[in-house]
Amino acid sequence: MGLGAVAAWPQAATPSAGPRLMHLVLYYMQPDEQPGDRDKLVAGLKQLVTIKQVGYSHIGFPQEYKADDPQKNWHVSLLMCFAERSEMDAYHKDPKHQKFVDECGKLWSKTVKFDSLAV
Repeated sequence: MGLGAVAAWPQAATPSAGPRLMHLVLYYMQPDEQPGDRDKLVAGLKQLVTIKQVGYSHIGFPQEYKADDPQKNWHVSLLMCFAERSEMDAYHKDPKHQKFVDECGKLWSKTVKFDSLAV
């Protein structure tokens, strides 16, 4: 899904006040990744995005488009949008988030996170 899809915030999720926050996480699988580990991670992410504060979500894999595209050494991505910072804070405190970390945290070797406020 391209960046244009991210800019098209769902009408129902458009905040009446405050910034729109996008939270992107890139997951790097363990070097000794086992068959089915990515499926387990994706299943965990699909549960994670059901947390009520998440306004929009996208789970994906690196796109194979052109050889000169930017770095693609990550394995799974998660993009979530929140109407404001307090919603992201509540998301991080939700028991589903801790359950996800407890159950899936052993599947990745590292994560890289980017947060962005709409201008």
